[in-house]
Amino acid sequence: MANGVQDLKSIPLQDILGAPISALVQAEAQASRTALQFIEEVGFIRPADAPPDVSALDVGELRMVEFGYTKLDADGNPAHFIARIPLLALFNIPGMRVKLATLSFTAKITDVFTETTSQTTEGEVGGETPEGEGSFLTRPQLGFRGSLVSSSGSQNTTTSSYDLNIKVELEQTPISPGMAKLQSMLDLAISDSQVLTEGGEGGGA
Repeated sequence: MANGVQDLKSIPLQDILGAPISALVQAEAQASRTALQFIEEVGFIRPADAPPDVSALDVGELRMVEFGYTKLDADGNPAHFIARIPLLALFNIPGMRVKLATLSFTAKITDVFTETTSQTTEGEVGGETPEGEGSFLTRPQLGFRGSLVSSSGSQNTTTSSYDLNIKVELEQTPISPGMAKLQSMLDLAISDSQVLTEGGEGGGA
């Protein structure tokens, strides 16, 4: 069972280094899920009568914005037109990634230990490996355990605090090939059509 800050007093150094790096990777994954949720919820409408077994990848139909306006038709006469634009085409799709991350902390080495990883190889050729000439996978590897530098209180109460400074610089995620294709299809979905009137003809643009 975890014991709060007591667990931080002697942990492998690779874990001290790896945990914040792993957190950055998970943060990018979460940002990607947020962008995907934005695309699905803002850009598409799932039919209310969709069957229960419909694929989660079937996001439905494009959510369209429709508005009317008046302009001159092909004959130079005022006419009423209807424009339909995908709602998703009106927004920049959010996407952020870590451009630069700087980790800063002071670690106190509390222990030195060795680890040996064994490797078994099956074969018919026998023989002994001379001492000291084994694979690097079977050689003992030196490791460190340490803790972040803490501060303590006085008398009978001890308060430990651990400082890990992370400076993150973000940038807009580059447009992926699939996203570029989606934006191109959104442009093709934009339509502009003239409203038909009785005895008249309507056109499109």
